[in-house]
Order: sequence, then structure tokens, then C-alpha cells
Amino acid sequence: MLWYKAWHESKTRFLYVMAGMTVLCGLLVFSYGSWGVDPARINYSGFIWQALYFRFFHAAWVFSTLFLALGGLAAERHHGSALFTLSLPASRRRMLSVRAGVGAAEAVAAAVLPSAAISAFSLAIGHTYPVIPGLEFAMLLAAGGMVFFSFGVLLSTLLPGDWAPLAVGIPAIAGLYSLTRHEPGLRWLNPQDLFSGAAHIQPPMWALNGTPPWAAIAASLGIAAILLWVSVILAERLEF
Repeated sequence: MLWYKAWHESKTRFLYVMAGMTVLCGLLVFSYGSWGVDPARINYSGFIWQALYFRFFHAAWVFSTLFLALGGLAAERHHGSALFTLSLPASRRRMLSVRAGVGAAEAVAAAVLPSAAISAFSLAIGHTYPVIPGLEFAMLLAAGGMVFFSFGVLLSTLLPGDWAPLAVGIPAIAGLYSLTRHEPGLRWLNPQDLFSGAAHIQPPMWALNGTPPWAAIAASLGIAAILLWVSVILAERLEF
């Protein structure tokens, strides 16, 4: 019941995200010829990594996790439907855990499935892009970036309404990226570098080469777990 409810409430957002991510990949691939890429400097695989996994795909997925994290008791209280949810035979901890589980699965799918479509789009324009490297980049982003989804769950637990978490979360994440990009002492914490594999790839293959940033992934997942734990505590203390 709870799993179906969580999926039913989030499926429209998920489908929007999936469609948006897939269209983004298609637009970047089909516009390849208009970017003026010099093949002597960077090959097609390099273009895909730089344009998508380092920039547009990366940014779109990170901000999409906030969208997928919307909902929960605070939002339902705002809409006047929280009492029905609270009447279900389940604890608030269980409700939030199920909602987070469904949202996390949707976030992973939103990284992996559009990424797999890049190979098909590439064939349509006469280029090839291997499926495996793309999936590796997508999984690296999903695993390392799960902290942003958990941050969205926390904001959705704290803030009422549908859009307040986005209004707070988007500037906060953008600020984090900007600060860690432009402050030399914090550059090693920049999520764009860490979870795009920037330090672990090299031309001409433009694929992950060597050991992924396991420490950064573990730290991100650890922080994500802490944020979810805090969200559970706050949800249990909400008054209706």
C-alpha cells in the first residue's frame, strides 16, 4: 500500500524528469555538428563527456533530484490531506523510508536510462558511443549525487508546499557548486569534478580509467544517510 502510494504520487514527476533528461541527451547529440568541435583536439566521446556528463546532464540530474524528493507529510499538511495519510497503519518513519526508497530508485533510473539512450542517438547521426562508459558515468553520478536527493527529502520535510523546497534547494546547491569551484581551498570538494569522473578519465577513450573516487562516494552516501535520518526525526515530531 505505502509503496504503491509513493509511486502513484511521484510517477508524474518521475516521467517529467525522464522525458526531460532524455530530450536533453537527444538535443546535445543531434546538435553535435553545430558545436564546432575540432576532431583534432577532442573526439566524439570527449564531446559527450564534456557536454553531458561534466556539464548539462550532470546539472540537470542534480537539480532533478530535488524535484523527485518533493512530497511528504509537510506537503500533505499544506494541501489538507495529511490526516488521511496518518490514519494508515504505518509509522511516520516507515512512510518516509518508503517514499525515500521510491524516490531514490527513480533518481537512479533518471540517470541510467537516459544515459543508455545516448548510444542510440549517436548511431542515428553516424557516430558510436559505447553503452558501458555511459552507464559507468551515470552510476557514478547517481551514487555520489544521492546526497542531493536526501537534501531534497530534508527540505520537503521541513518546508510546506510544493515549491518551497525547490526555492531553497536550487540556490543552495548552486551556491555549493560555485563556492567549491572558485575557492581554491575547497576545490577538492567540488561535486562536479568528483562525480563526473574528471580526475579518473583521459583521452582518447574518455572512459573511467582506474579506481573511481570510492572515498568521495562513501562520504556522500554517508551524508545522505544522515540527512535521511534527520528527516525521519523531524517527520516524527511534526504536529497536525
